[in-house]
Amino acid sequence: MLNYPYFLIEKEEVSEYYFEVENELLYCVSFKKSFWFFLEHSYEINIQNSLKLSDSGIFDYKLMPTVLEIIKHFLAQNNKNLITYICDSSDTEKRSAARARLFGIWFKNHNNKDYNHIQSKFYNKKKGQTFYTGLLYHYDYPDTEKITLTFDTINQELNK
Repeated sequence: MLNYPYFLIEKEEVSEYYFEVENELLYCVSFKKSFWFFLEHSYEINIQNSLKLSDSGIFDYKLMPTVLEIIKHFLAQNNKNLITYICDSSDTEKRSAARARLFGIWFKNHNNKDYNHIQSKFYNKKKGQTFYTGLLYHYDYPDTEKITLTFDTINQELNK
């Protein structure tokens, strides 16, 4: 699998992986500690380019394998690491749903049993909007039943 070389900067509350793509955009994949979701070993992932565009408009075939390699590396550091995400909804709900489908395809088609992926969604009545969420965790996570139940419970509560 071809991917871009990346480098890691670790800080107290966040790990950031940087790489530059062919069109000279700099990407950052960051994992920030999330204390409210699963307490210990829980991180929120953020994928952003230097122009802070939700869509650079340029297809880059090495972007997906690079991001997946970074996720795999991060989860391999500790099999108790959990990664949560909410798909960007800053432009439209339709595009947010498309991102959720795309991530689902990425994780389904390019996962060699290194990690598990669960997707969900919830409707925020105040904003009148659906949010698409996901959970990634190491294949050897010690308490799979607990985290999947917790993830489902949180999403059900957010739907109320």
